[in-house]
Amino acid sequence: MLLQPSLEPKVGFDNVTPRLQINRLLQESDTFQRLNAAHLNQLESLPIFIAAMILGKYAEIEETRLSKLATLWIILRNLYSVVYVVQNKPLSWVRSVLFIWSLSISCNLIREAAAKLQQKKSTKE
Repeated sequence: MLLQPSLEPKVGFDNVTPRLQINRLLQESDTFQRLNAAHLNQLESLPIFIAAMILGKYAEIEETRLSKLATLWIILRNLYSVVYVVQNKPLSWVRSVLFIWSLSISCNLIREAAAKLQQKKSTKE
């Protein structure tokens, strides 16, 4: 039957208990550990970027500038993930540069939005 659970041991992918599968793969594969760490780092950096983009829109920063910064951020974060997975000790500095560069885009956009909002406030007074 199609819906009958199998009593055979699990091999390959497990869509029934995917979190257990992740734990198993973390113990078995160094590559999966690096992939998972890169994924978690992406999740940690995304809220800062989203906040920066929302502030940029609120401050009415030019659409072209926001688009270019967002594109650059996405490229840097994807490169970061690739370097994270294939890195070795001599290349670990590349990962750090990519991380700092992508974070600085978000921080600079927040700074730029704050300056523009301050400028708008001072011209109203």
